[in-house]
Amino acid sequence: MTISKPGGFTLVELVTVIVIAGILSAIVYNRINVSDFTTEGSTDEAKSAVRYAQKLAVAQRRNVYVDTSGNDVRLCYDSACTSHVIKPPTAADWFKVTAAAAPTLSSAFYFDTLGRPTLTAGSTVATSAITLSVSGATRSIAIEPQTGFVH
Repeated sequence: MTISKPGGFTLVELVTVIVIAGILSAIVYNRINVSDFTTEGSTDEAKSAVRYAQKLAVAQRRNVYVDTSGNDVRLCYDSACTSHVIKPPTAADWFKVTAAAAPTLSSAFYFDTLGRPTLTAGSTVATSAITLSVSGATRSIAIEPQTGFVH
């Protein structure tokens, strides 16, 4: 009767696997661009804020203005943005979304009581899509004329 040794890995095999795993993780980490995730997240937050502005305008039957200032997208009840929309969970904070990079609007607009995007200059309902762009990896949000659909 012979006694067999228990099987296992040698120290050289374990060190080799750890070195290969370290090299692969370093390569993968360098290929992941975190700023794309940040820009995408900022764009999604801005998109949800614009959708909320439209729903709020219809629900409260009053104009809701979308304003960009610095890196913020703000919701207000007047064009000068002195009367702020309040964020739903709190009664003190006004509705503001901070983007990773400065957002820009193709035209200043607000949602009228029917939820239609209306141009601030001349108070006419938009006839072409309004875009809100978040630079960085450049993502755009389109607001459709007449319907106010945000995508």
